[in-house]
Amino acid sequence: MKLLFENWRKYLNEEAIPDSVMDEVVSYLHSTGRTIDDVEIEQEIIPGNNRTDIEYWLKSKTKYEGEPPDKELIDKICKDGKITTPVIIDTDEEYTVEGRHRLFAALKCKIDVPVVAIFSKEESEELFEKWSDKERKKRKSKCDNP
Repeated sequence: MKLLFENWRKYLNEEAIPDSVMDEVVSYLHSTGRTIDDVEIEQEIIPGNNRTDIEYWLKSKTKYEGEPPDKELIDKICKDGKITTPVIIDTDEEYTVEGRHRLFAALKCKIDVPVVAIFSKEESEELFEKWSDKERKKRKSKCDNP
């Protein structure tokens, strides 16, 4: 198990997730009685113009913790025009684990949001099937219209 945990990036078919984010994911999973072996983890981007998804995940966090108190941090993120640390969401619990300031800034300034999504292995299979269908359609479309 130790070797697997130390080399977790090999097992994710994604760009490297920052160690600090993975530490937060592992800590969160522990607090919910789960381990890294119980879930799948994927990185996604929520486009800054997708207000619906950003508002949904922001609401899931502010419902428990209130509005983000650090307006200076939000302004700094807006000024930078980019979010570099992913927001962590648990799709099974429909809960934002970490990232309300980043989500608020994304909503305010229409900035793309990198997301680390945690979901059950069963949900992973369903998502993979949907993704596979989309990819097959894209490839077929490219072949039909070179």
